[in-house]
Amino acid sequence: MKVKAVVDPGICGFKGEVFASSKEEMGLVDIEIKTECPNLKKMDSKFELNAFNITKDGCDTEIFKKVLEISPPMCCPCPYLNAVHSVAKIASGLALPKDIVINLTKEE
Repeated sequence: MKVKAVVDPGICGFKGEVFASSKEEMGLVDIEIKTECPNLKKMDSKFELNAFNITKDGCDTEIFKKVLEISPPMCCPCPYLNAVHSVAKIASGLALPKDIVINLTKEE
């Protein structure tokens, strides 16, 4: 299965896309991140994840630790992490596709 997430991370403005593809359920998932974010560009834009492990380990998965190491603290949590987590689970059959929406407004 192939899955795509369109990411608009907000104030940083580094819009992009995250792609996932898997040939087997609960198996390995190929991930690709396309963004102009200078922090995310420090790592490979293509990598492989074990979908079962990210479901079991959540944010303790190696890829999430790697992103947190290269991103400044003010960027945590980066919306791209959520996109990677979501597309990997969907591509491997561990979740169903459903949009995640957070609308932010300043109230006085």
